[in-house]
Amino acid sequence: MKTVLSVAATESEICVKITGTGSMRESVFLKDLILRHLESSPDSKAWVDLTECTYLDSTLLGCLIGISREAGSRFGLIVPPNVVEKIFVPTGLDRLLPISQISPPFVNQFTEIQLPEIRTSDLKSHLYECHARLAEVSGPLQPVFAKIADRMKKEMTEKSS
Repeated sequence: MKTVLSVAATESEICVKITGTGSMRESVFLKDLILRHLESSPDSKAWVDLTECTYLDSTLLGCLIGISREAGSRFGLIVPPNVVEKIFVPTGLDRLLPISQISPPFVNQFTEIQLPEIRTSDLKSHLYECHARLAEVSGPLQPVFAKIADRMKKEMTEKSS
């Protein structure tokens, strides 16, 4: 199944829907799109709809933490209950992220977004940041994410020197 990002908007809200796999490729674009929207519209809100997302990788999960930290109460996730129980509760992300199971009404139809190419240097930094955020979350996977983030940081430091 091809992954598709699509967007719908009202005057005060934007919703980005991930259909298919939510991975590092989508996360880079997702963060930029949402934060740019919130900067350009100070009274707006942004949503990420995961109801049709079949897989969430750790980079996307860490990215959602970053978006939530920057956007505060102006950001929300729409996540089906089975995904909350399977992914968000075991990782402790249900305590950190604003999760709703009810989608706000959107006037416009969703329109597919074409994802631009990602520069390797931007991707490495993004991967590290996302995993470092996950390493801050208390829970059984914290040591795993800390090890991944430490390894990434070491590799980036070695390549830059």
